[in-house]
Amino acid sequence: MFEYDDWEYGTPSCSFQDEARFPYADGVAGPPESHTFQKPFSSTFHASTVFAQDSLGRHVVLKIVEGNSEEYKILNFLLTQVDWSDVDNFPCVIPVLRLLPYEENWLAVMPRWGSNPSAPWFATCSEVLDAIHGYLQGLAFLHEHRIFHRDLDFPNLFVNHFCCPECSHDNTFRHALRKQGRAKYAIADFNLSMMLEPGTSLRDYRLPVSDAYGVHEKPHEVHYAQPDFNPFAYDVGALGIQFRYEYGHLSSEIPILAPLLGGMTTYDIEKRFTAAAALAFLDDNRKHLSEEQLSAVPSQDTDHDIATLPWDLRDMWSGLSAEHLARWGLYRETRPNIFERAVLGWLCRREWGWTLVFHVRLFCRHLLSFASASFSLSSSLRIWFNQQKLFHYDGKCR
Repeated sequence: MFEYDDWEYGTPSCSFQDEARFPYADGVAGPPESHTFQKPFSSTFHASTVFAQDSLGRHVVLKIVEGNSEEYKILNFLLTQVDWSDVDNFPCVIPVLRLLPYEENWLAVMPRWGSNPSAPWFATCSEVLDAIHGYLQGLAFLHEHRIFHRDLDFPNLFVNHFCCPECSHDNTFRHALRKQGRAKYAIADFNLSMMLEPGTSLRDYRLPVSDAYGVHEKPHEVHYAQPDFNPFAYDVGALGIQFRYEYGHLSSEIPILAPLLGGMTTYDIEKRFTAAAALAFLDDNRKHLSEEQLSAVPSQDTDHDIATLPWDLRDMWSGLSAEHLARWGLYRETRPNIFERAVLGWLCRREWGWTLVFHVRLFCRHLLSFASASFSLSSSLRIWFNQQKLFHYDGKCR
């Protein structure tokens, strides 16, 4: 087990090998000078999770999961339906090793993986695309099995290497892991997730907007007080927003990012990528990048003026060539119109205004539904009367 001090920092109590067999992650610390405050591999205490080591010294995470909850259903599915020893078919979701009964709840056992997947910063643009590809693959897997994650924020995106937060920014081992193609990326944390029925439509299914919690930065449809939302499009939009904050400034260096992230975050839900479509787009269009572009060192986002802008005001297209614009311009994201941005945007930034817009939208929807039903009834009655007239006319003719 880990030993926790009075400040709730835990450190391993057993020795272990630095490099572990998959699905366990590699635990390799950074240089000694990195640890000015925390010990190597230390971590803070969390209310529902605790770090531990098994009998072989391998690092695991123990998490209390409520019995018969959505989270339990999802973790049990991952435990029983996925072969976690198959590295080649890894679905880019955090592995589940065991589910142990604990009173009326369950104790989920998972390998300890590392957070902050962008640290240290990537050595090549190709490595950036590898990380994006991994998380898209994970989301496509979840949606294939109709799992709505709901909380796709960067703290829930992991990589198969851990150390303490202090040394993650200059950890040479993680660089080597990426360079060798052994870095694996995974989506984790299903305490807010839902597992919907098999066959649920990825395009048409809706949930009430009250269920759109989780991430802080929500897609446009929630900010603009739509009465309901598509949970799968919500996940894609939420992940796309995180990517735009983290990697959007690289669009002039990695031109494929503009159409990819634009397609993931567009306001037009019908045009928004599904997770599988975004993954396929990345696979199909990566070939348009030259070896020089892929091997280039990606810049870090140091422009303070851009860094203070919200995600939807950060321009990803101005640095693209005419050739790239011609190829990918149709994927340029649709933004709310001027009225929505100026009026509805102003209202929806205020709690009372958001509530007002929500109820107006709901009233208009009910009104349109009533009008449509009335028109349908009127049409049916008109057809019936015409049939009756025709029947009486035929009778007179005979």
